[in-house]
Amino acid sequence: QVEYMTSWTSDAMTPLTGTLPMSTFGRANLDALRVGDTRVLSDYATDPMTRGLPVEKMAGAGIVVPLRRQGIWAASLYVHSASPRRWNADEVSVVEAVAEIAWDAVERAQVTTALRESEEKFRAIANSIDQMVWSTQPDGFHDYYNDRWYEFTGVPYGSTDGEGWNGMFHPDDQERAWGLWRRCLETGQPYRIEYRLRH
Repeated sequence: QVEYMTSWTSDAMTPLTGTLPMSTFGRANLDALRVGDTRVLSDYATDPMTRGLPVEKMAGAGIVVPLRRQGIWAASLYVHSASPRRWNADEVSVVEAVAEIAWDAVERAQVTTALRESEEKFRAIANSIDQMVWSTQPDGFHDYYNDRWYEFTGVPYGSTDGEGWNGMFHPDDQERAWGLWRRCLETGQPYRIEYRLRH
């Protein structure tokens, strides 16, 4: 089935929403789309690829661009006209370009969603343990602390990012703790130290 995730239309056409059986498009059209061929249809009612199929009731003409990823037909972009018309090469090129841009945007959104879900899982795990957990970027910038850190120190969330964490040490421990931290960043050695922490 074809699922119309997003549909925009002028007042001249009924919006396409919901699902539509793939058989509506006919075997020849589906075979062309599976191999990545753009379908340019000037008149659904008379085109040999659509004549007599239910698709001719949707609109007068259309362009269908298949979107393939890793050799598989994954989605399509449909542009319909309320009445029959001949599409020129520039129009077809524009629709194909929009299809690629739209699909790239969808993929970026999917990656962003997956990353957000992964970060949420990490935070849930890090906040479920009793120990203080923090993370640092390769240049030494502290970019994450779990809830235990903030509960223990009582400082606002985000206030000890970067170099702000050094202010949580006892004044007599700050120079030693910070100096060892910088050396470990330079040499790659594990950071092992004991210091007094503000509570």
